Amino acid sequence: MYFFDARLVGRADLIGVEPARFSIGYWLAEAHTGRGIATAALDALIDFARSNSDAAEIYTGVTHGNRASEALLVRLGFEPTDTFDSYTRFRLSLRRGMIDCAT
Repeated sequence: MYFFDARLVGRADLIGVEPARFSIGYWLAEAHTGRGIATAALDALIDFARSNSDAAEIYTGVTHGNRASEALLVRLGFEPTDTFDSYTRFRLSLRRGMIDCAT
């Protein structure tokens, strides 16, 4: 959770879905965007997943039209994988140097 002046302004969670696959969920109050808060939080979760688990990949979804969130994920190395009616799924492979055949 992110706090600013003792107020909750956001949250990021790393969620185990199945062995080696995780999901990231996050939100940030609009008044606090553009400060690098979400970038730092997601980067820390990704580092934690790499260092403290056998995570192979992380998924997350972005509602269509949320360009800031899409840009954040691309900066962190995520790639879009699937498009659904209301959102796009993004994936980050954590296995460096391995051939990736996941879809």
